[in-house]
Amino acid sequence: MECHFNIIDSVYNFNPAGNIAIRGDGKSGMPGWPSNPKLEALRDAWMQADNLVEEEQISEQIQLQLWEDVPYIPLEHWVRSTAHRRDIVDLPWGFPGFYGVRRV
Repeated sequence: MECHFNIIDSVYNFNPAGNIAIRGDGKSGMPGWPSNPKLEALRDAWMQADNLVEEEQISEQIQLQLWEDVPYIPLEHWVRSTAHRRDIVDLPWGFPGFYGVRRV
């Protein structure tokens, strides 16, 4: 069974760099967003990490901090229904950018 995710899940939430929901940038962020200097410092450290192991360690610290402060609670998850012919291949996941799609 294939899993298809919406654009929010598939693109922006891959890592702390693009996930605006886990920011702690207060007034310079989205209206009403919390201020959390520790979370912002961890995000900056993740972006400056030299290797994957360091990124994973910092990601774990970010997750622990998110469980302490809980800046947001995701309220929904939706999956876009898609159907296509069996001879159509290389369809992208997550967003409707149909470049590279081909017929076999």
